[in-house]
Amino acid sequence: MANWFPSRKFIIILIAGLAIAGVIFLLFKKPKAGDNTEKTGQKETISQKGGLTQITEAQLDSDNDGLKDWEEKLWGTDPNNPDTDGDGVKDGEELKQGRDPLKPGPDDKLAQFQSLPKEPEPTFSSPKNLTEELARQLIVQYFSQKGKGETPAISPDNLAKDILSQSEGRTLKDEFSEKDLNKFIEPTKENKKIYLNRLGEILENNFKNIKGNEFEILNESLAKGKEEELEKLVPYISAYQKTVSDLQNLIVPENKNYISLHLLLMNIMNNLEKSVAAMKLVFQDQLKMVLGMNWYLDEAVRWKKFEEDFRILAVKDGIVFGKNEGGAFIVK
Repeated sequence: MANWFPSRKFIIILIAGLAIAGVIFLLFKKPKAGDNTEKTGQKETISQKGGLTQITEAQLDSDNDGLKDWEEKLWGTDPNNPDTDGDGVKDGEELKQGRDPLKPGPDDKLAQFQSLPKEPEPTFSSPKNLTEELARQLIVQYFSQKGKGETPAISPDNLAKDILSQSEGRTLKDEFSEKDLNKFIEPTKENKKIYLNRLGEILENNFKNIKGNEFEILNESLAKGKEEELEKLVPYISAYQKTVSDLQNLIVPENKNYISLHLLLMNIMNNLEKSVAAMKLVFQDQLKMVLGMNWYLDEAVRWKKFEEDFRILAVKDGIVFGKNEGGAFIVK
């Protein structure tokens, strides 16, 4: 089962990429005047943009004036005209000089970039989800640094860090504690082995039809721009839920080490279910999805601890599993 968990490097790369795609999409999706999407009332979604292709688009500077296309949208300049106000100086150069790219020179100096909006003016009136709330924070930060003549610190790495550091709920709290357990049995060696074998059987039965890991599905859905691909995550969510339910009904040896092991597994499975459910929201709320990925990574680390604790208990109590016994599913 541990093989399902993707590498930390892969997750960080995906988090960073989705941070850029989600934030840029939400901040700068305002259609141009006369755009057909506005007339028809249709809303462009990330699925129509092909998911992570937005990361590449974020680097575009169509008119080579020193401003990326998305920056042009912030300033209200023409992304296809290098000199929007026609005063002979490129838009990007004017901003470097602290001048207004929308007002012909020479009397177009910006006093500490006074033309910057005091509040960002994205197309949404108020944050509707975690992504929009963070997007506002990031754009205020961007303008503040730009106005001071600093290089804005918006980069893949920084976006990923900002998302996880500025977001409430960046870690999940365990729901289950010893008070939630009420079925115990005498901690004899025989009962301990029966219990450990039963843990392995529950995991093997609930996940026997699960192949690969959730991130492969997520990545495929984004690459294709197809939200329906995320329905492939439902069996994972169901398997985690079923495992928690089975563990709640399992009789545990009345020993603190076995009780701790049981609660650790229950909380891992419960948190993984929440993680994958959050990841499934990638087309509605990219920040919630990124948080879900971070939660998942936390639980992947805890799963390794569970495996280690399981082996330690088995060795300590002299328990050996045959190759066809449930416990072998965990220790193999």
